[in-house]
Amino acid sequence: MCNQQGTKGGFRVLERTGALVPQGLLVKTAKYGWRTAWKTLMTELAPQSKDGTYQRPTYNFQGTIGSPEFPFEAGRYHLYVGNACPWCHRVLLALVVAGLQGTISFSRAVDDPERASRGGWVFDGKDPVFGCSDLREVYDIISPGFKGRCTAPLLIDTKAKKAVCNESSIIVRNLANLALPLEQPAAAAARGGGSAGAAVGAVDLCPAELLGDIERWNTKIYETVNNGVYQCGFSTTQAGFSKAEAALFDTLQELDGVLSRQRFVCGERFTEADLRLFPTIVRFDAVYATLFKCCRRRVADHPHLQAWLRDVHQLQLPSSGLQLRDCFDLEDARRSYFQQLFPLNPSGIVPGGPTAADLGLDVAAERGSIAVADVFHFKSGAAPALRDWNSAINQPPNYNEAYNGPARCDSVSSNHRCCAERRLLDTWIAAARRHGVPQHKVVPWVRRKLGTAVVVLRFRGDGRLGCSVPCVLCQRELQRFDLQVTCYLGDLAASGEPQWFSGRLSDVGAPSPVLTAGQRRTLNLEPMPGGVSARAVIAEPLPPAIKGGGGGGKKKSKSRKKRAPR
Repeated sequence: MCNQQGTKGGFRVLERTGALVPQGLLVKTAKYGWRTAWKTLMTELAPQSKDGTYQRPTYNFQGTIGSPEFPFEAGRYHLYVGNACPWCHRVLLALVVAGLQGTISFSRAVDDPERASRGGWVFDGKDPVFGCSDLREVYDIISPGFKGRCTAPLLIDTKAKKAVCNESSIIVRNLANLALPLEQPAAAAARGGGSAGAAVGAVDLCPAELLGDIERWNTKIYETVNNGVYQCGFSTTQAGFSKAEAALFDTLQELDGVLSRQRFVCGERFTEADLRLFPTIVRFDAVYATLFKCCRRRVADHPHLQAWLRDVHQLQLPSSGLQLRDCFDLEDARRSYFQQLFPLNPSGIVPGGPTAADLGLDVAAERGSIAVADVFHFKSGAAPALRDWNSAINQPPNYNEAYNGPARCDSVSSNHRCCAERRLLDTWIAAARRHGVPQHKVVPWVRRKLGTAVVVLRFRGDGRLGCSVPCVLCQRELQRFDLQVTCYLGDLAASGEPQWFSGRLSDVGAPSPVLTAGQRRTLNLEPMPGGVSARAVIAEPLPPAIKGGGGGGKKKSKSRKKRAPR
């Protein structure tokens, strides 16, 4: 309704409150109706715990490329991502850093729940793989009758028409393990990223010696920053919001302190922890600080975190393809957040900034050399010439290559052996590819190698025998001593190089001998065909991330005999 001056004033109810309709009752009723409707919308958008804290839903597909079900083949896999989504952003960053742009194709979906038949992702034009109009149609093809949220990122097998994975952290680690060498030597030298005589190897986002720190930061960053901003924005109670907000800004303050002493989160080189942090920080001041009420402090109020943000945004990869800055459009993301998250912004009004220029993303960071060799870790060893591939891969991978993943089994199945076999297969395929095995020979060779149960033995941090693959074998503490193994036996050779032996483990004595670092214990390895016998072994603790061994298994039976005290 408009007055004589043409000003809109609604029904002008507040002008008529008084004796008949008390204003307090009217306001309380309006608030109750609005909040009830809002909570209903929020619960549909963002599932809530009992205390009103946002609970991120679980994901249906958690496969990996390189597993028996999804063998690695160039051009076989396709990735769906969306610009606004930070989980998609980190997957695209991993694809680019791993140098897999020419091996795994990807397409960008658009966030538009009014056009989408389920979820929010649609395509401008037709999907390049199946010709679909939105992501729900893709899910129906790769998983007929699918029920659930049609989320991105989504990695699919175009040949088998199956979903591989829609959990971003698994995809990031999988792509990192598949990383390809970045560039030819001459081009690398021309860019200042390496010498003309040595190939630039594949980027290593999770070097074994830093894995403990990386996993610790990954967990903290996910819980308090990546997911923390969403818990702030999507909480439906003050208590839920306050808890998430406090944890968020405590972590940002801690990160600012860490980055005042070193260039990146886990040292002087870029790792997976930086990759996971960046998508949230680059959106923070432009989106989360206002829309999600994370406004206690800006990133700009953390000088070292802001400088790190600029540093990562400006990093250059030795490639003519996508760069890190090309993986994200800030203006489009801000529009998407403010227009599409209707329960948080019913008006749909989009603020004009801050823009990338306002945030100073292109202002020189001056945090160190931009040469590729000075920014990233690289996987050790250049690939030999193809004619030498057969001799090069007759030996197992080195220590760092053999260790593959955290100690706790992440399999949701009770059959942990499948988890072990998957991790082993990933390890051996990565090793074969790094040694230059022709593509058509990788899978047959790995299958021959793993025709028998090959397990890489290690000494756990507590001195007990364990293995690098978290599975039922660790849970049973290797009591099956007749197991065929490939075993690392320490620096037994005169050259001091690590030695590997294939055979059957026996004559261990106690089911789980206790050793300390440097202490020797006699073992027998009965040689298999082509194996070598040996008798001495040196205890060697594992990286900090996996001290304590297997974990995550079934509880031991109460009827089991008690062990002798240590």
